[in-house]
Amino acid sequence: MAGRGAACHPLAMANDDAPLSQPTPESQSPRRNRVRNQTRRDSILRGLRAGGLLATAMAGAWAWWQAWRNPGMLGPHGSGLDPLSLSFILLLAAATVWAFYACIVEPADSPRPRRTLLLAALLVLIPSTIAVVLLGRYWWQRSQAIGLPYPVLSQLAVVSAGIGVTVTAGLLLHLERGSRTPSKQLLRRRPTRTTTAVAVLTIAVATAALALPANTFQPRSTQVTATEAEPIPEILGNHVLWQHVFNGDETDVRGIISGTAGPIAITNHGAQGLDPHTGETTWSYTRPAHTSVFNRMYDTSCQGAEQAACHAVLTPDRSTLIVRYDAGPSNALLVALDTMTGEVRFEHMYHFVGDNRFSWDRGPNVQVTDNVLVIDQEILSITDGSHMGSLPRTDLPDCPGDSSCSNYDLDSEWVFSPFFQGGHSTLILGATCRYYDASGFETWCELILAPDSDPAATMNVSGIVPSDSSIATRGPTVVDGWTVRYRDPEVAGQELDREQKQGRLKEDALANLDLPIEVVSLDALSGTDTDQQPVPLAYPGRPMANRATRTLGISGTENVGERYQHPVLSDVFNPVDAQVYPIEELTEQATGLGYLDTLAVTQPNDVRGTGLSGWKSLDVLNPDGSVALHLDYEDITDPADIAAADGTLAYYHDGYLVPAPGVVALVYDRAVLQDNDDGANNFTARQTVVVGLG
Repeated sequence: MAGRGAACHPLAMANDDAPLSQPTPESQSPRRNRVRNQTRRDSILRGLRAGGLLATAMAGAWAWWQAWRNPGMLGPHGSGLDPLSLSFILLLAAATVWAFYACIVEPADSPRPRRTLLLAALLVLIPSTIAVVLLGRYWWQRSQAIGLPYPVLSQLAVVSAGIGVTVTAGLLLHLERGSRTPSKQLLRRRPTRTTTAVAVLTIAVATAALALPANTFQPRSTQVTATEAEPIPEILGNHVLWQHVFNGDETDVRGIISGTAGPIAITNHGAQGLDPHTGETTWSYTRPAHTSVFNRMYDTSCQGAEQAACHAVLTPDRSTLIVRYDAGPSNALLVALDTMTGEVRFEHMYHFVGDNRFSWDRGPNVQVTDNVLVIDQEILSITDGSHMGSLPRTDLPDCPGDSSCSNYDLDSEWVFSPFFQGGHSTLILGATCRYYDASGFETWCELILAPDSDPAATMNVSGIVPSDSSIATRGPTVVDGWTVRYRDPEVAGQELDREQKQGRLKEDALANLDLPIEVVSLDALSGTDTDQQPVPLAYPGRPMANRATRTLGISGTENVGERYQHPVLSDVFNPVDAQVYPIEELTEQATGLGYLDTLAVTQPNDVRGTGLSGWKSLDVLNPDGSVALHLDYEDITDPADIAAADGTLAYYHDGYLVPAPGVVALVYDRAVLQDNDDGANNFTARQTVVVGLG
């Protein structure tokens, strides 16, 4: 072979006897440079091909896992060709071009023109690049819509980029390979340092691209150190201590609730604690995403004082607050916050799969005790969000006799406790409630209870008195772990059956029958706290389904409705001291938490009918309609706000009181009222004002 090679050399053929001349550096340098450049280019292309292939596999596996955990996230979100389908078509076009060159175009004996290589590369690279841009833009749009990183789409964008890099590099290697170089020989070549470095760099870039979306739309939070909680004031003060104004922008509030250290504002994007002495923000938690109601069945009743309670879940001891963010059509992000310090206890992304996927008009069934959070069947520790097990499936009690029943269980559309609470250590796994007449008022419930430490140890408790409220909040009512029960469930059940058979239950049963009732602790019923004794009530009635109060109101037998802007009550049970207070006694003494919960804030009678421009004062009413406190415009409006307003500051909603540790907060809505030439009123600059009374 050496002799043949020497004979074919031009200098050798001129003088066969002359010794073989060595190529000069000048003659060999261009060839060596071409070979060196070709080798380096091949190494880079092989590195890109290997790295792109591994990145595609890695991102594809992650995308598959995300799609499995988030069913429905890739569904169409509008009419027409969505970016996901268009990206698939573009990738299919790129794969078709690659298959044409790889399977039909044979390797050439001489180097191909650069324009041929460039054309082939562009025919593959351009469609895949457009697919990456479309998927990335689609991910950004969907993420902005929910305020959270949208799953699957960002991983698919990396998959598209990996496919584009892989097929482009593979195509160029194929077209630059000589016809006499077997492809198997290329595959058997050991990777060079350049190949390895490029492959590692490609995988690193893909890994960074996969990790980047998780770092977007991050929450912002501030925390404070824990302090000793102050008691809730016993009386309603008549002095304004401070004001905190929430403008109608990103801090627009859903409402105010009471925590363990003072008032808490539930905002459109999170929550923040207020100092009971100054009204300044102490701790806060906010996200770009919007907070949402825990069950949309409550939308009609989420007004005024109860609006915040629909957007927040409090444990019975009020130490933990849970807010919810919608994260797409099949996900919900739940965030648990310490109400004293604002510390994030945990964040939990709940995925709805199978029968548990919620429709637009409902969310996951959520229930809390002081120890656990239950989401549908999943049990999480309230401390750190760790998984503690699943609730057992239970069979609801049969509906006896000729009565009709409503069922409340894990699959029910109705969430049946205020603040979505169970007991302090007791879970409500289900309930069956009977109603005997066409009015639909339920008169008897049987609960399935279980300790939160052992959910399998279920027990049935009958004779629970349901709420007097509308269909949106009917069923058992629980406040601070207490509910109402017939004192003798067996006798009460027989009496209700007898009256029903005789057709005498034409109205609310408890308004016609003298059936003694008592307030009972769920923990005592489940056996987790045997020290809590039942507290008898003097008059028959129903528990009031008011999710904004800390006490349990019992409706009077006068009627089922409202008087002077709040329900008619006969008694109020205070869980703090486990005492029942008649409503007349509370009004006369004008003191205590039970009294504060009975007060209503409304427009004064002397300005009714004068239009919004004349509504410049508020009255706090006792249950009997008498005025407990009158607040003039100047009392609750900062002069600086009046001067800064481009128009008239007017109220447009009745307010409400929030008794909280250290302060009684008055909450009301106002806006700048501008008078037009045609006499119409326009609202601008809507605000929610929190006033500390002392």
